Amino acid sequence: MITPRSASKFDLFAQAGRNRKLEEVGDPLQVIAKHIDFNALAALVAPFLGRGDGSKGGRPA
Repeated sequence: MITPRSASKFDLFAQAGRNRKLEEVGDPLQVIAKHIDFNALAALVAPFLGRGDGSKGGRPA
């Protein structure tokens, strides 16, 4: 019996295909990054996120 493969597992051939497609088409995130300073944007948004200090730990089981 063949079991279905998990999408979360690393697939070397799928990654190689994605990299080839990005080389052909161009990575849109790289184009956007030329126009937007994401580090500055993150610094502006961070005070409004309301994240905890992490003292309770991570996500519950």
